[in-house]
Amino acid sequence: MKEQKSRKINVILYSGFVTIGLYQLIFKQEMGEAAMNLGIALAFDPFSPDVPWKDRKKWQKMALIAQLILVFYCFAAEVFHINDLTVGFSDGFHSQ
Repeated sequence: MKEQKSRKINVILYSGFVTIGLYQLIFKQEMGEAAMNLGIALAFDPFSPDVPWKDRKKWQKMALIAQLILVFYCFAAEVFHINDLTVGFSDGFHSQ
């Protein structure tokens, strides 16, 4: 019972951090803030934490790896001030 409640809390926290991170990435174009929130979200495993990595389903692995790549992208864009990446990302979402 306690494990189920803990898992629900993890899913809620994960969803919240991902939502905030995507909002900051897409609408505010704050790469550093987005990287921070998306990275923190990974600490709250939305899937069953009892399942070892090698036994997880492929789609779960792919989702977490894709999120980690996005975190690295945002971090690199913030640290190295890669304006072309930021402008390209922004233009992709705000194109007319």
